Amino acid sequence: MAPLSYLDASGRAVQDIELPFVHDTIEAQQANYAQVQGQLNAEGAGGAANAEVELVDGAGRVVQRTQSTESGAYRFSNVDRGQYRVRVNRRGFRTSEAPVAAAPAATSRANMDLAHGPVGALSRPSGDRLRSRPT
Repeated sequence: MAPLSYLDASGRAVQDIELPFVHDTIEAQQANYAQVQGQLNAEGAGGAANAEVELVDGAGRVVQRTQSTESGAYRFSNVDRGQYRVRVNRRGFRTSEAPVAAAPAATSRANMDLAHGPVGALSRPSGDRLRSRPT
């Protein structure tokens, strides 16, 4: 994994993510790996900024981790084919999870609405918020 930080004009880190390091061209990466992305919305507040987002494999291992952007968007790149869960944690909101299937040359989406509640309580999105499409 390679850590990557996005900096603002003053040099302050505004987002930190971990990316798998792949020795390939961007074209080969797009053909051989999947992307998983989505939009997080906080109950009563719009986009859920700075939420911790994890991509979890079938064995329960976190394979990638990122933070949502100011608008609540997130993305995982260079994801191997397989079945995963996207897990979201944000202070003051219930933990949210959504299943997602990753396939090469495709972008899978898992959008979630985060509900206020105790940390650790789990909420799941409705099935109509999940989809996969070729990139």
